[in-house]
Amino acid sequence: MELTIDRNALNAALSVLAAVASKKSPMAILQNVLMRCNGKDSLVLAASDLSQTVVYTLPCESSREGGITLPAKQLADMVASVTGDEVRLSVTDLKAEIKCGRSRFSLTGLHERDFPKLPDTSKAAFAPVDAVALCRLIDLASYAICPDLNRPGLGGAELQVHQGDMRLCAAGGHRGVMARCKTDLPNMKPALIPKTGLALLKRAIEGADGVQLAKHSEHVMAKTGTALVCVKLLDADFPPLESLIRKESPINLTVPREALQGMVKRAGLLDSRKEFGVKLTLERGTLTASSESSTGSADESLPIEYKGKAFEIGVSAVYLAEALDNAEGEEVVLELAGELEPLQLKPVTGDGFVKLVMPMRV
Repeated sequence: MELTIDRNALNAALSVLAAVASKKSPMAILQNVLMRCNGKDSLVLAASDLSQTVVYTLPCESSREGGITLPAKQLADMVASVTGDEVRLSVTDLKAEIKCGRSRFSLTGLHERDFPKLPDTSKAAFAPVDAVALCRLIDLASYAICPDLNRPGLGGAELQVHQGDMRLCAAGGHRGVMARCKTDLPNMKPALIPKTGLALLKRAIEGADGVQLAKHSEHVMAKTGTALVCVKLLDADFPPLESLIRKESPINLTVPREALQGMVKRAGLLDSRKEFGVKLTLERGTLTASSESSTGSADESLPIEYKGKAFEIGVSAVYLAEALDNAEGEEVVLELAGELEPLQLKPVTGDGFVKLVMPMRV
């Protein structure tokens, strides 16, 4: 195999592929990236960890067909570090020579026949999707995914598409989020996408035009003009998060998002083990965040427009600060109902997201 390819395009593809290739896999082939040239003008590159597969098809100039798999991390580092406009690749048997500018490298690879079979998309019903909108949902929801591997139902975010409404829901035990937007996608059965898969989808489609999405069998797939991403879905039941969301709350406060986030963070500094949380105290014209520990206490107030009765609720400082950090707008609506009811965050206008933080005893 001999070919010449644009370095920038190859570098962009390898940066994604190297993140997919499993550096800790006992299977050496999964640490490699597949490179296959089937004609004179295109190069197929792929990486897989058996749960996630990414395939790129890039234009090139080839004088000899063939294929090989090469160490993904080393190849990506080589292409990223060199200077020059084009990369020249020559493969003989399992030896590859890479040239760019004044740099020359050689790598020993593995045979392409040992690489996992690439995804078959012939039966997948792809439909156009707004890449910006999908990336926005991922940004709003992925932080709340539960990291506990023993709770597979909470280990991903559920994508729901129904009657022009696209939602991405995530929950992590004591918090949750539902992000939504309008879409032209046809109705789709709920798909529970793992957190790593969401990050991969976003990385591959961000900034791309003509993105299409499909749910096929036990996978969700996205494709652009040059890339195909295939992510295996989690085989678990996502909890009924929407049943916890209140349609109306007796207390609705419009507060500056960053000011509230900073206040909560500072009030929670004494809670080094993140166990005790902070107390939010609502009084006429003032919202106060306070905390106590064996080493001291902290409190800070924020002026607000409120003329109702005094109210208190305890929440995790970390969860509330992260919810605010991953929200949108200069202001948010803080909704409260009772000391045993979830705290809700919503946008000032529209219904783009609802974030829940469960109460705790402080």
